[in-house]
Amino acid sequence: MALHRRELLLVGAGLVAAKATAATLACAKESTMEEDDKKPAAGTKPAGAKPADKAPAETKAAGDPHAGHGGGDEASSGPDHASFVAALADCTEKGQVCLQHCITLLSKGETSMAECAAAVNDMMSICQGMGALALSKSKHLQAAAKLCHDLCSDCAAACKPHVAHHASCKACAEACEATMAEASKLV
Repeated sequence: MALHRRELLLVGAGLVAAKATAATLACAKESTMEEDDKKPAAGTKPAGAKPADKAPAETKAAGDPHAGHGGGDEASSGPDHASFVAALADCTEKGQVCLQHCITLLSKGETSMAECAAAVNDMMSICQGMGALALSKSKHLQAAAKLCHDLCSDCAAACKPHVAHHASCKACAEACEATMAEASKLV
């Protein structure tokens, strides 16, 4: 199987998108950690806080659609998916290395890497999207986590025959298994 120019361009575009998403996930994780550091301890008011003019219930009764928001971080309510986001980012990063290795071997005529390359490409696509869903605590996270689990399972299975010969395949398979474990917590 020869690797065609179009396929190389598609894979290259996928790698660029994967790298950008991984960087975005890393920045979002850092931003979330920084925001957590800035939050006041429970039961304390931030410095310079002013007493509210009206209680949230009074404001809501007055017809204010934003009553009760209080300027707080609404996205912080609900479960924290930091470990899932970290696993997704790691899986994407390890997948990029594995996919690049597959492309190199495919370009040398080693067609046994074709299935691995296709599975890694699919896995990276879902992991990138899942990171955004997890960070936003999407209502679709649970349903998407099942698909993420399945694609990571396919990727790990495609990498398994190569783990003894290629460190990048081994690292990718291990990252997929870690992501599957995190996705299982949501399913």
